[in-house]
Amino acid sequence: MMPLSYIKHGWKLELKSNMLHVRSFIKVVSLGLLSCAGLLACDPSFTTTSQDCVTFDPVRLAVPNYQVIAGSPTNDYKLYLEDSLNSLASLQSTSGDSSPSDPSEDEQSAIQFIIDKATSFLGYNVENGTVVSATNALDFVESLIAAKDKDETVQTFVAAKKNVAKAIASGDSVCNYRNKAIEIREEQIVDNDPSLINLISTVNAQLDINFNPFNRGANSNVDQVVLISLNEPLPDSVDNNEEAQALLKSFSGFSRISSADFEAVGVSPPKVRQLTVSDADTSETFFFDDDFDELNIGQIVLNRFNAFCRDDNNNVTTCEDLSNTRTPQHPACLGGQDAEGITGPDQTGQVKINNFTVVEDFDPLTDIQRLRIEVEYPKNEVRIYASKYAEAILKAGFTLDSYNSETDVIYNPTNCEKQAVLKDLNALVTDEERKAPDFKGVRLTLVEDPAYDVIETDDPDNPQEPTAVFTFLSSSIPAERQ
Repeated sequence: MMPLSYIKHGWKLELKSNMLHVRSFIKVVSLGLLSCAGLLACDPSFTTTSQDCVTFDPVRLAVPNYQVIAGSPTNDYKLYLEDSLNSLASLQSTSGDSSPSDPSEDEQSAIQFIIDKATSFLGYNVENGTVVSATNALDFVESLIAAKDKDETVQTFVAAKKNVAKAIASGDSVCNYRNKAIEIREEQIVDNDPSLINLISTVNAQLDINFNPFNRGANSNVDQVVLISLNEPLPDSVDNNEEAQALLKSFSGFSRISSADFEAVGVSPPKVRQLTVSDADTSETFFFDDDFDELNIGQIVLNRFNAFCRDDNNNVTTCEDLSNTRTPQHPACLGGQDAEGITGPDQTGQVKINNFTVVEDFDPLTDIQRLRIEVEYPKNEVRIYASKYAEAILKAGFTLDSYNSETDVIYNPTNCEKQAVLKDLNALVTDEERKAPDFKGVRLTLVEDPAYDVIETDDPDNPQEPTAVFTFLSSSIPAERQ
């Protein structure tokens, strides 16, 4: 067994003895025409930059927890939500275009709700308005990738970033690094006996770092993706929607970095950072987007989606509590027939309504399904938006210029309802329209919420902005984001 090498904070790093090196070698077509004396490619030890990029070592870590300290003296990594949450420390209400004033009780409750969600989903610890630490697997893994202190670095991550930097410098090598062999075990010693270890959780992670030299100018970027699954293995790949859905029970993080700003060691300044976490029990997702390049806006987004009730075999069934279920809004999903005469399922009582309340007895923030807080750093502005529904579509025969929001819209449609409406739309197409050379079929019309969605207009440069529930001025925006 290989000896363990200990690093700071009680972590222990173990590289499996059967280290995996994925390499391929150049095949020389005609040795008779070439002299190996002057060609490195004839040396079996020679590898190209692209080949070096796909080299990785499996990594196993054992840690007491996933805590990452904000502003660590040994690691310049910045926590995902650090700037946005710190911007909520000192707010003045400007709701209703009023003069700046102290936030109302409802406004304070809404801000605290968002901070509490950051704590429950990602373990953020905020003291006196300032982020002190975060305890979650995503920030933890990314802090290891960004580490430069020799007592914190993981060598295979160091090598990967150096290979990416080499590919950028050469300008002619694609660099695609993927390491799926990352396992982190959260362990606790029992009764102060090092021989007794209690396994708290297991993280299985995948790290991708990709650079394509054929993307030029503003599109010349390095993309870093971290996928994390708690207590279950990652799927074999995440190349299709079904496999991506499996990850909704876990974490995903994305960073886009200009190739000109990529650092082989330490932290690289990002253009965009995003994370997604999901709670399968509540069908709730926590999404964060931080734009450093164009919009300079940080957004925290909370969504809850309706869900089918299922039995122990994962089959759709009637919900036990019918008081909070959705009534289908198309006859074909009530056991009736669709436009093609096909009898559909009866989904009555099968879909559970999943919503949440941010502020009690305040209608705009009661029984909602979407919540977004925006921090526009250069303007020192904070805005909160909310919507009562996650998705809505028009029924067939109506347009966005002429419809009744109560009778002509299907809110939170199921796939059954979407398919039924598509068939209704198809039935309305005339033979002449169908034979037209520019006919491209039918499609659903989304009904956006003017209280939440940015709605496109005839002028692409001037979309219709949503109406915020609350607005604030912040005096605690980090100086580097202003």
